[in-house]
Amino acid sequence: MKSLNTTIERSRRSTDQYSYWSQIQLQLLQLAGLDHGYTGYDNHLFNHRQGKFDPDFILENIDPCGTILLHLYTEYDDLKYLLSNNTRVKNEQQQQQQHFEEHCSALIKILPNQMDVLVSHVTFANLKSMLRILKRYTLNYSTSNSKTIVMSSYPDYI
Repeated sequence: MKSLNTTIERSRRSTDQYSYWSQIQLQLLQLAGLDHGYTGYDNHLFNHRQGKFDPDFILENIDPCGTILLHLYTEYDDLKYLLSNNTRVKNEQQQQQQHFEEHCSALIKILPNQMDVLVSHVTFANLKSMLRILKRYTLNYSTSNSKTIVMSSYPDYI
């Protein structure tokens, strides 16, 4: 919670619209929008005192247990390892990590006439590492020169 509050505060203090922290603020607002869409509850996005949608009001009222918590799922194993005082847990995770790092394969096939490229990746890691997809967002942010973002990500994650 402290880290989230620090991140929100730094993003709100950013004066340069093209800065890293301005981009973080846009991501936080997008997460708040996902929460809004999922819960169907719009009061946490709308500042009734001012009668408008207000980014500062949204950031002050963001739900740390909502979509943000969901986005930590991919970090769970790392956090479990770092925060665990249990030696057995750490030893098991180190052995699993060594095994996963040593075992994977990939297949890349270019179709006739270079019509398409097929890519396959197989790993012996857990299932969540196989759920990655390629995403392309085109966002009309007025605060950014870049309108299109392409990245590897997980379904349901920003």
